[in-house]
Amino acid sequence: MPEDHVRKIFKQTRDLVGRLHPDDDLDIDDVRGNLEAAGFDTAKLRIRLHEAASELTRACRRSGKPAPEYLKQVREATAPLEKLPSDQRKAIDKMKGWIGSLGKPVWPSSDLKVARAYRKSGAVSESDRAKLDELESKLKERAKRSDEPES
Repeated sequence: MPEDHVRKIFKQTRDLVGRLHPDDDLDIDDVRGNLEAAGFDTAKLRIRLHEAASELTRACRRSGKPAPEYLKQVREATAPLEKLPSDQRKAIDKMKGWIGSLGKPVWPSSDLKVARAYRKSGAVSESDRAKLDELESKLKERAKRSDEPES
């Protein structure tokens, strides 16, 4: 039964990737960017994939069968950074990817919401409140312009 569930998830994932980017020559950054653009949290997806692969590996062991090599590879590739792969080359590749991701820009969500905690303190004057409202509207307008596609 778990295999049917995994196959269903893989099919849904392949269908989603096909809709997001119909080309077959995707690299990891394209996939990650497309998933994030579609609103997915790739860090949470990685954690869920690792948990699912780990559970499938445990199920194989309980049934007395060795886990397939691809499951081991998925578990190592999606493991938390604290857990390095057993193979030194794979560990170095994982660290290179992690270090490379540090230099990538982090874009805020397009669903920008302004925290309005200052209004509850009661210590904001009318002129300050007006200025904060003006700054908030400018920020929202700037965010809206940056999200619009360029013509």
